[in-house]
Amino acid sequence: MKRMMWSCSALLPPPPPAGTWESCALTLAMAAHARLGEGCAQSVKDVARSHDLLLAIMRHVTLIVPDDTPTLAAALRRAAPWQRVLIRHGEHLVDGRTDGAPGSSLLRVARPVDLCGEDGTVLHGTLILDRSCPGGAVRNLRIDDGGDCCVRCEGGCWEMSHVRLRCSHGSALLVSGPSRVTLEGCVLGGEGDAEQGQTVMLSAYGSVQEARLHKRACFAIVAKGDARIEASRCTLRECSEAAVLLANASLVSLAGCLLTECAAAFLAGEGLGKSLRVSGCHVDATARRLWADADRPLAFEWGEANRREEHVEEEEAEDAIGDAGIVRLQQPRGAAADDSSDTDSLQDASAFADMEALMEELDNAALAASG
Repeated sequence: MKRMMWSCSALLPPPPPAGTWESCALTLAMAAHARLGEGCAQSVKDVARSHDLLLAIMRHVTLIVPDDTPTLAAALRRAAPWQRVLIRHGEHLVDGRTDGAPGSSLLRVARPVDLCGEDGTVLHGTLILDRSCPGGAVRNLRIDDGGDCCVRCEGGCWEMSHVRLRCSHGSALLVSGPSRVTLEGCVLGGEGDAEQGQTVMLSAYGSVQEARLHKRACFAIVAKGDARIEASRCTLRECSEAAVLLANASLVSLAGCLLTECAAAFLAGEGLGKSLRVSGCHVDATARRLWADADRPLAFEWGEANRREEHVEEEEAEDAIGDAGIVRLQQPRGAAADDSSDTDSLQDASAFADMEALMEELDNAALAASG
């Protein structure tokens, strides 16, 4: 009998480490059990049997990937609203499907969470912050796009701090709909000089960008719809089109930011964008233009504390900014008097690319080929 008992106990998995999400959940489950919790105080039993109290407790216990769940996708399915999800250092796919199966480069976040990483944490793919989600936080990690944007925010109020969004395609951050996003100390855009030449996965279907090429994003930030973005002490870099694209009725505010290695600092897209406010920012000489073309948002505020190096194209210096303050446009979009740039307005160009439609077409083609 003793030998049989020893053999059975040897087959049981080791208990989870004390203080982890799994150990807390196991303890509460045992307390709620009629027989296993028999020795618990009645108050403990009452707490363990209350769904609302359990949620309130578990949201304060950090859910760790891969300690408590093997993947981030699994952690988000398990997480309580507003729970902290910590990702260990190392490289992770946003979705844990094996062998980079189709769809593993996208992960939709549909519940409010505090997502953070240890130093050296890298996510590969695209996080989609769902329009149904009220919001949350993304902190202290790096996201490398998997053939799309790094983060697409469709709604809710989100705080992003000390996040590196490294993009080789569309936009490092795409914010649309009624979204509210606050950025603090983030770096958004393509590869820096120290990163150049690394081989990165471009999509979940296995395509790999050639090493030694300088990987650039089209944009660091794209604001569409009724999006509201406030960025402070951020770096927008290595963009082949512009650091910031405003469209529709969006509002963007930049404070204490650095714009560097971009074809242009700003671009007003379809609908112009409602307002752009720039204060205490540095547009360095590697940003070749302040504006990509003749278009402007409906309101543009250029603060006194901004710095713009003289090597930025001189032809824009007087008419694009003028004195510090708010400039409201009275002329139609693309009017030649608004800017001496010889670049046509993207609003009027029939060949303006819909990046999302293009990426969807490429994904569908890849799926068809894989089948």
